[in-house]
Amino acid sequence: MAVPAFGDLTNLASTANGLHPEAKEERILTILAMLASGAGPDGTPIPGSPTLPPALGAGAPFTTYTDPSGEVYVAKGGVYGGAYKKARDVLHVAWYRGAAFTSTATPTLLGFDSMDNDPYGLYSTGTSYVTVPLAGVWRTLVRLSVSATATGQWVQVTVYRSGVGDHALGMAHSSVATTLLAETSLVRPFNAGDQVGAHLASSVTLNGYTGAGGSHFEMDYLGTG
Repeated sequence: MAVPAFGDLTNLASTANGLHPEAKEERILTILAMLASGAGPDGTPIPGSPTLPPALGAGAPFTTYTDPSGEVYVAKGGVYGGAYKKARDVLHVAWYRGAAFTSTATPTLLGFDSMDNDPYGLYSTGTSYVTVPLAGVWRTLVRLSVSATATGQWVQVTVYRSGVGDHALGMAHSSVATTLLAETSLVRPFNAGDQVGAHLASSVTLNGYTGAGGSHFEMDYLGTG
């Protein structure tokens, strides 16, 4: 059977219903081959089926690719076998603090030392910042808790971008000696190369709570905006 000229896949599939069983099977196999390759017999791209660049080799740096529809894909050697993945599906960072720490009256950049999720290595334990690899809209959330020792104490956490702390601030006050949890989040555009971290401060020196429930930092890429 001659391979039909590529057109609308819906029409191509519907015309298979009236064919001889063997011809119908061949038509279906042709459709499946088109979907797998991302293009029809004449080379025309199938909408929604982008042909991605080949997987990167081990050690290749972080790379992006934007398909004709505007969807952004990312790849890095050694991550998912170097294959390109949708940025919205895989650019997610989650770290927490495992080592003991204290908050003081001086706002201090808090480092996180234990990873929950960060396949592309965006967070650096050396700098205590996430370096944004891709311009677009990102969601950032920081949750930090300390042990208040008296009434009237407070703790605050601030999201810093490239050394500037005017993007989000969360604060908690104590009415009794108890656990204080400060949390803040924001959704905003970041530029590639921006460095994002969390600063912590309190009215007096207080001991912090460790673990994913006590000190948590996460970022998620949402799209180009």
